[in-house]
Order: sequence, then structure tokens, then C-alpha cells
Amino acid sequence: MKNKMQIFMLCAVIILAVAVMIFMGRQYLSARKELSSLKIDLETSTAAWKKTNEEKLEVQKELKAVKNDLREAQVTIEESEERAETLRKDIETLEKEILEIKTALPEMN
Repeated sequence: MKNKMQIFMLCAVIILAVAVMIFMGRQYLSARKELSSLKIDLETSTAAWKKTNEEKLEVQKELKAVKNDLREAQVTIEESEERAETLRKDIETLEKEILEIKTALPEMN
């Protein structure tokens, strides 16, 4: 009777062990499947991030070039304004000289 009880207990333990193994095996397979899915998602996300980063770097280069062009244009405008002011003063001087010459001409005749 003692032997039968031990065999019954061993069978119960073996059945329980097999049940635990099946349960854990399913959990393991499910976890592997989820890991595989997450790896694919990570690769997709990383590829999208790299593409976005490359586009960002390109836009930054363009922005830098535009800022440089704008800075050069501003300098050109400032130089042109200074030159225009110099030319205005020169024109005023010439107009005064022309007026002086015109007023002096009738006196010569």
C-alpha cells in the first residue's frame, strides 16, 4: 500500500511537472513572439528616426546657407546705402557748383 501511494504521488508530481512545463513553454513561445515583434518595431522606428535625422541635417545645412546669404545681402545693402549717401552728397555738391557757374556766367558776358 505504501508503494502504491508513492507511485500515485510520483505520478501526480510528474503530471504536475509536465503541466508546468507545457504552461511555461507556451509563455516562453509567446514571449519570443512578442520579442520578435518588438525587434521589428524597433528596426522600423530606428530607420524612421535615421531618415528624419538626415532630413533635419539637410534642412540645417540649407538654413545655414540661407543665413549666410542673408548676412551677405545685409552687408551689401548697408554698403549700397552708404554709397548712395555719398553719391547724394556728391550730387548736391555738383548742383551747387553748377548753380554757381550759371550765376557766374552772365557776369562774364
